Amino acid sequence: MSAKPSSNGSPAGPIGPTGKDGPDRQDVQGGERDPADAWHSCDCGDKHWGSRGAAGTLIIRDRDVLLQLRPPGLHHGGSWGLPGGARKTGEAPLGAALRECQEETGLDPGFLEPVWWWVASHGGWSYTTFGAQLREGADPAGVSRAGTPPGAAGNPNWETAALEWVPADQVADRDLHPGFAAAWPDLKRVLGQRMGLIVDTANVMGSRPDGWWKDRAGAAVRLRNQLEPVASSGLANVLPDGPSGWFPEVVMVVEGRARGIDQGESVTVVHAPGEGDDQIVKEARRALEKGRSPVMVVTADKGLIGRLGRAGTDIMRPGRLLALIG
Repeated sequence: MSAKPSSNGSPAGPIGPTGKDGPDRQDVQGGERDPADAWHSCDCGDKHWGSRGAAGTLIIRDRDVLLQLRPPGLHHGGSWGLPGGARKTGEAPLGAALRECQEETGLDPGFLEPVWWWVASHGGWSYTTFGAQLREGADPAGVSRAGTPPGAAGNPNWETAALEWVPADQVADRDLHPGFAAAWPDLKRVLGQRMGLIVDTANVMGSRPDGWWKDRAGAAVRLRNQLEPVASSGLANVLPDGPSGWFPEVVMVVEGRARGIDQGESVTVVHAPGEGDDQIVKEARRALEKGRSPVMVVTADKGLIGRLGRAGTDIMRPGRLLALIG
């Protein structure tokens, strides 16, 4: 939420999908200014608004995305981009992206389901784009400053001239903000993707000596509890070619004496009626049929890995998962 005054020279190069480069509106109105609302020169020689970086949201509905038209008077006014802006002091990237999205579209963040994020690093400064699917019941299409979308907390603010759903194949035909134009080919490539994460519980439990053999159900509960934050916090840098991180759907397959543990809040627990490996393969195929991509299975079982390779899944070793979830 940043005004764009004429400064001593325009920033060089792309600033980010929405090009935030001016003081916070509170400052314009005479209120207290956040210390993060300041110019920052990155190692690449570019100048960016937001000393702690910036973040934005790519809202996805099937193969359409919600674009924001920047009004005249803002930097790159008249161009199309994404709602987003500078991170405030102590604010995490996702929090900043959702706050800016609500301010600039009026859409309640509760109607958005983040699925991945992509970091564009400029050396000492970064812009994080979060891909978020629109949940049922909210549609800010066609909303102007005078209109409120279903589920919105308020109207889009002064930084939005128009909002429009645009088919993915037609986005590049628009007059795009330079930063968004540079990021769009990568973002488009993963537009419809959401990771499915399937955990071979017995194999992961067996990879750490925490006394699991004394109480398999208790060990499974501990692992489930460790996995709970993954859906909301995400997993970073899990694949070499793709987004910087994913917010996966998590499925935990349990067998034997671990069967019977309760479902988690964000973790789906599947109780294998027979062999755990058979159920894991079944869950992987089910995730692929649902359109999850990539589908990653956590296991070190060589026989199971061979079966999963034929199904078209990715593999994560238990030690890697345990390092990521602490």
